[in-house]
Amino acid sequence: FAAAVLTNVGHDHLDLHGTHEAYRAAKRGLFEALDASAAAVLPADDACAEEFARASRAARRVTFGESAEADWRV
Repeated sequence: FAAAVLTNVGHDHLDLHGTHEAYRAAKRGLFEALDASAAAVLPADDACAEEFARASRAARRVTFGESAEADWRV
């Protein structure tokens, strides 16, 4: 993938994944697979963003949100 975007980690798709942790792990796997040429786009205002930033250690990280620290502000 050239990029992965995390919008949130909710309770979607629990019917498919079974548990919240299994769902998070599946999403995290996408970010772990990004290489140095890819971008990880993460919500600066969401506490779970740090977990996915660590998972995407090879990719360039870009943030979005309302906070002043976000790369792209809404």
